[in-house]
Amino acid sequence: MFSVYSIPNMVLPLIGGILLDVIGIRISLVIFNTLFLIGTMVFAVGVSGESLTVMLVGRLIMGLGGQCVMVAQAAIVSVWFKGKESTFAFGITLAISGFSAVLCGVMLSPITESDGLPTACWVAFICCAASYADSLALCVLDKFADSKD
Repeated sequence: MFSVYSIPNMVLPLIGGILLDVIGIRISLVIFNTLFLIGTMVFAVGVSGESLTVMLVGRLIMGLGGQCVMVAQAAIVSVWFKGKESTFAFGITLAISGFSAVLCGVMLSPITESDGLPTACWVAFICCAASYADSLALCVLDKFADSKD
């Protein structure tokens, strides 16, 4: 499962960086997050239906957007923060990402034990959807900040 997610990400962040330059940060961020959200949903459907093929397709779709989201986040941080501020902002971004991963592991283990793996996957999807909404809000804020300049 991890390989199906990771193999595309050996090359895609480079392509994602080019895409960021060509179509813009906000549109790219929405595209990458949409792919990740769809992949998470497909994976949860696969787990619920006990279909390895659907699970693998979901992980592949997640992989198409996963690390490219990190590239887009770095690009947006580099636009908003300059100089010494940027290193702290990058650090916060990575710390929150790491904290989220730990929280996910801590939160989903008891859910899996009490309610089963499909329920845990759907809870993960809901968390991913909340993150997706946050990224849309970030795009709106970024557009608003551009209009203020």
